[in-house]
Amino acid sequence: MEEAEVLADYIAIISKGKIIAYGTTNELIDKHFKRINVKIKGANEDVSQIAREMDMPVKSIENGNVTVEAADNDQIIEFLNNLKLKNVSYLSMDIRKPNLEELFLALTGETLTNQRDDAE
Repeated sequence: MEEAEVLADYIAIISKGKIIAYGTTNELIDKHFKRINVKIKGANEDVSQIAREMDMPVKSIENGNVTVEAADNDQIIEFLNNLKLKNVSYLSMDIRKPNLEELFLALTGETLTNQRDDAE
């Protein structure tokens, strides 16, 4: 999927022999995912509390990492400002839109498999 995301001009998502989505990578991701993932690493519980106060869905809390969803870049900036104002410390942050693999999983409910025939 990573190669397709970088190299292909257009992508077709196929499930059970039928094309279920077609377009550029950005078109497909923007159409099916309206939110941006923000993962705060080395965070404490204050991060999830601030996100909830801002009506940002908390996707996961595990091993000191909190992943929330932002509606847009403006909400990310407001979220970061709130973390700063409340002196919340964290180690690092990863901000990204979902990728093609996540799109495939969301649209099909299937997992990706590598079905190469290595037999000679």
